[in-house]
Amino acid sequence: MLERISDYFGNTPYVLVLLFFMAGLMINRKKENCRQALLACALFTVLYPIMYIVCKQIGLQEESYRFLWLLPLSLIWALGMVLIWQKYRFRLVTGILLIIMSIAVLGSILTDTSTWKRVSNLYSLEDEVIEIAGMLEDEAGDRYVRVLAEPSVMMQIRQYSSKIQWAYSGRDVMIQAQNREINEDLKSNPQYRLAMAVQQDIYVDEAALLNDICELQVDYLVLSGDNSFIEHLPEYVYEKYDISGAGTDRKYNLYRIDRSLASLEGFSVDKKAISVPGLEASYRLVFVNDMHIVSDQDVINPDNDTEMLQQRYDFFSLNGTPSYGTWQHLYPQLDQIGCDGIVFNGDMLDFYSDGNFSILRKGMDQIQTPHIYLRADHDVSPYWCREMDAAYIDNAEASLDGNPEVAVLDYGELLVVGINMNTDQISHDAVERIAELFEQNIPVVIVAHVPFESVVDDSLADASKAAWSDRVLLWGNEEADCYKPDTNTARFLELLYAEDSPVIAVVGAHLHFAHESMLTEQIPEYIFDASYKGSIGLLEIKGEE
Repeated sequence: MLERISDYFGNTPYVLVLLFFMAGLMINRKKENCRQALLACALFTVLYPIMYIVCKQIGLQEESYRFLWLLPLSLIWALGMVLIWQKYRFRLVTGILLIIMSIAVLGSILTDTSTWKRVSNLYSLEDEVIEIAGMLEDEAGDRYVRVLAEPSVMMQIRQYSSKIQWAYSGRDVMIQAQNREINEDLKSNPQYRLAMAVQQDIYVDEAALLNDICELQVDYLVLSGDNSFIEHLPEYVYEKYDISGAGTDRKYNLYRIDRSLASLEGFSVDKKAISVPGLEASYRLVFVNDMHIVSDQDVINPDNDTEMLQQRYDFFSLNGTPSYGTWQHLYPQLDQIGCDGIVFNGDMLDFYSDGNFSILRKGMDQIQTPHIYLRADHDVSPYWCREMDAAYIDNAEASLDGNPEVAVLDYGELLVVGINMNTDQISHDAVERIAELFEQNIPVVIVAHVPFESVVDDSLADASKAAWSDRVLLWGNEEADCYKPDTNTARFLELLYAEDSPVIAVVGAHLHFAHESMLTEQIPEYIFDASYKGSIGLLEIKGEE
């Protein structure tokens, strides 16, 4: 019990001094003083939970200690000292007690002469920590942020701002983690595991790091330069900050944790980022492509080529999970990413059938984030499934979203323009629509299932040859036997490659591997890997001041 009280009040001398003064009040023979002391204890006990609830409702739960700790403690100390001072024989004892209490509470601050002249930095915070704390406070804004850091660093940060919280909720794990030997009794405690990683660079359960970070709601990491913590995390879950003011000899690194990506189960994220001058906001776009959904309904249908369907079913499985199961695991998680838009960039189905389409549609109907679905040849062709005809498929696809030739996500200052069915030639009307969008003279992201030939870089064409038996699966390449542009497609390519093109990035799929290159000297082209492999793409578009 005494240990819990000590934890609450923060330091054992506080409790001892409080008990001393309370005893002084209690042994005072005046009944009125005794009654007041008992009443103060009773009110404090009753008001403690009530005050915390009130503070929590108004968003000040982290400041409640000022009412439930500092205020009552100070009042009791003051009253006790006044009453004891009135007794002459207690004056000497009180004076000695004050000296002892001051030394116990303030420690070496009173005797450390190096702090006497540093009025501008009263708590002797490291300059680098001040800069980090300032950045964290700016990031926090009107909310609180949770930070994982070494105790010595976090103590300084907490002195800088009350908006910055510690990921540890108690002192036990911090103290236990000071020992480099792993405490077997605490191995299941996520706070202890993270404390060991940050304080000792020891990873009790490396596989649980992401789950621990999400469970403790860690927003930022502050790590010493020799700590390898960040090497144990996927690159897509963190962003390193440039602490320029600290110079090249800085001791700490600051990282922002993207918990929405860290909490994704069963999927990795291929994250790309670009900066666009003039944008007022930043945008996050998620890309899902080449899921190649094959359901077991189609495999067992005797009207189809069941041998080929079984091969497709097995090929597009991930660690024993068929592609339709991978999709069913993915779509409930897409909204939690908190992105601005989702693009389903073709070949979501391995072939059209009622079974495959119903599985895809069930997921899309539940996604709340703005999204567009761009078809490719596998989405609308029966291939090895013989039960459907073209008219039936067109009607079914149109019932989902109208199946437009050009699909657009309009953010006012940014356009995401998707070319539907670009495994075929683009139509005249589609080119006219794209030309109209380009004339708005705002940044455009072009999304198409089949990528485009670069005019400055042969690496994508070479990679296509290597992966697809010497085939170049790109629009605009002279060696591409499948994608020779007609008049309309050639006109679109002219718009795309033009020097005054508003396109800031092109996003493709189709090749079943990831690739990054330059389409022109100004336009990057990102190819995201097939999602049936457990991968999705993320493009972050940031404003540039």
